[in-house]
Amino acid sequence: DLPHATLEDFVQDSCLVQPSDCQNYNRQVCVLVLQVLMGLHHLHSSSAAAAELRPKEILLVWPGRQRCKGGEVLERDGQVGWVQELWRKYGCPRVLVTPQSAASAPQETHKDPTLSVYRTGLLHLSSLLQSENGPQMTDIIAMLQVLLWGPRVSLSGHGGSSSVTAVQNWLTVKRALLVMKLAEVGLIQDQPGVDWEDCMCLKYLPFTDSETVMGAAMQLS
Repeated sequence: DLPHATLEDFVQDSCLVQPSDCQNYNRQVCVLVLQVLMGLHHLHSSSAAAAELRPKEILLVWPGRQRCKGGEVLERDGQVGWVQELWRKYGCPRVLVTPQSAASAPQETHKDPTLSVYRTGLLHLSSLLQSENGPQMTDIIAMLQVLLWGPRVSLSGHGGSSSVTAVQNWLTVKRALLVMKLAEVGLIQDQPGVDWEDCMCLKYLPFTDSETVMGAAMQLS
């Protein structure tokens, strides 16, 4: 699949259209930043060379984007709102980070007076990163995953065995619900395909543990 847009396109397009649903926009930012960090973590683990990270070098791909004969796409790139329209039609994009990019997360520049739970979490995460002993990349990824898919800090409480048990029970329920959702997608013909965010959530829920989730939730509180 060829890239359809860049992170720079997303930021500029979102500033032009002024999304009415601020919480949805902030959630989109969380999803993109999470994918960037996961890509950087993979590059770091593979000892890949990296340079300065720039929004125009971070590529967004919608694998399900339909094309007309001759390769023309159905949406007109560059029109106001075209990136948001792609997201609305085809769901969450996949983020591609090349080895020429490096380890600084993109800054969210859209001016939004509404402090949604996602924006609040992003601002808190930003303050943690500016501290002298900031969190590691794996900790940041875990916090973004908790911010996107839960659980909220009220569930994890203030630590202790009861909190660990509560989080473990929550994970068990969420895993079961996700399996049911995937089964429904496979059974119902008119049901939209699995969104890329669902795929990321599928990697998060089965392979995380209650201690990691609780620690990330507490850091976000």
